[in-house]
Amino acid sequence: MSVMEIIAAGAYPIVGLAGFILGSIFGQRLVADVEAMLHAIEARLSSVESSVVTTSATSAIVQHAAATEKLAVAVAKHSATQAAVSAASVAASIPNAAPKN
Repeated sequence: MSVMEIIAAGAYPIVGLAGFILGSIFGQRLVADVEAMLHAIEARLSSVESSVVTTSATSAIVQHAAATEKLAVAVAKHSATQAAVSAASVAASIPNAAPKN
């Protein structure tokens, strides 16, 4: 075995160890940076989601209240119409309902 082969055989573990150390250091930095970016994106999405949910829920409540009010008006009109029709029907069904003198 020549001197160059011995040096080359010793260089591989040194280069591998250096790569492992540098990878660990910069890998931790990279992971921390990516985690910070993801946290910022999650915070933005959370704020957008909460504003959309709040707005849509409020809008749905307002729409439901308006629909309920329209329904109440329609029920009142229907009730009045039914009472008038019923009274007319009863009056029409009794022949000579007027009292005789």
